[in-house]
Amino acid sequence: MKKYLVFFLIENILFCFTLTAAPSIKASKEGFQPPIVVPIPNDNPVTQEKVELGKQLFFDTRLSKNGTISCASCHNVMSGGEDNRAGSVGINGQVGARSAPTVWNAALQSVMFWDGRAKNLEEQACSVNTHIPVL
Repeated sequence: MKKYLVFFLIENILFCFTLTAAPSIKASKEGFQPPIVVPIPNDNPVTQEKVELGKQLFFDTRLSKNGTISCASCHNVMSGGEDNRAGSVGINGQVGARSAPTVWNAALQSVMFWDGRAKNLEEQACSVNTHIPVL
């Protein structure tokens, strides 16, 4: 009987919390303004050739230590740009300590990697293979 009473109380508390939080969530949504343009560095303009090269590199397994995985192995663009795992799986089935973050809208993120060690996409692209031992 006590279990049901405790469950009932917790359920009601959570329900009341969602009612009080709802206005602030609504206000946040109403105040949200998506960026007008994607930030592009002045010294590194986007070209069609770079876009095509980026696609090729993203799916190229030759960039991994043993030629078996690519960026797309963990950053699955067909499922939100991430791998939906607690820890990403690298070469030889090694499991990392973290999941792969999404790559969707990565140009709009203020920092890269879960720990924020890269401040932009250019830094992130140059440090992937040096910081992830499973690649």
